[in-house]
Amino acid sequence: PLERVERAALKPLERYPVQKPAMVGSTDFFSSDEAWERWAADAVQRGAVYASPKVDGFRVILSRQGDEVRVWLETSDEAVDGPLAAVARELPDGATVEGELAIARGGQWLARPQIPSFLRGAADGEPYVFLYDLTVWNGEDVHARPFAERLALLRTIESPHLVVLPQIPVRTKDELARAAEDSLAWRFRWDGPPIERVVLREANAPYVFGPTSTMAKFKVYLEIKVKVLEVERVANGYTYRCALRGEGGQDVEIGKTFVSQERLAEPGETLDVRVEEIVIDDEGRVSWGK
Repeated sequence: PLERVERAALKPLERYPVQKPAMVGSTDFFSSDEAWERWAADAVQRGAVYASPKVDGFRVILSRQGDEVRVWLETSDEAVDGPLAAVARELPDGATVEGELAIARGGQWLARPQIPSFLRGAADGEPYVFLYDLTVWNGEDVHARPFAERLALLRTIESPHLVVLPQIPVRTKDELARAAEDSLAWRFRWDGPPIERVVLREANAPYVFGPTSTMAKFKVYLEIKVKVLEVERVANGYTYRCALRGEGGQDVEIGKTFVSQERLAEPGETLDVRVEEIVIDDEGRVSWGK
């Protein structure tokens, strides 16, 4: 049975715990084949599953009631002001929506680690929020309605900076593979924003406040070869400070890996590392994440 979470009716301008896939291993995968075999094949027995691109941005909640607006980041219970308030005013009255914040500047998209600088006012740019769900519409709590119904409402929003992400319904393994390819290739403008993974949602599922098994995702990653500069012994294993090779053959330090239980390499040796993002900041420094 689909999960339901009882709570008092939501109102515009009200903060709430966001929905997210339950856990690594049960709803978090590395390919469409794995997602189908371990999650979607069962989910489609209850109805269609929607596949959508996951923008590599900051998750935000935006809400408007009359002239008053609220914007929250996923990681904070305090509302934020500034340029995001102007974006929230583009919402229909009495609506609360969720999306990923991405920042465009000069025909390019800022990398995710640069977004905090924009929020602090230390970097210029034009904010866009890529929407994927809503919980309040026309002042009414709609979180218990099926996702397909909430999506139909979301798609009526017309705004220059609120962009509804594509949601592709799938019912078979082949359809999921094609939808995943389309999701990863999706671009809004200026060859972006960057897409980091594909998110899957059950069409008949209500919004669940917190972890849910009615959502799943699979990640986009690269495998790169890096030089080990230093091996550090930590409480639960080993981490590796690594570098790429620069144009002149010099070491370009990129950061540390996550922990491995066994010691996999020595300084000077090469590691194959799976990584989700490589970032070059405004000063030309290179780093990796995830």
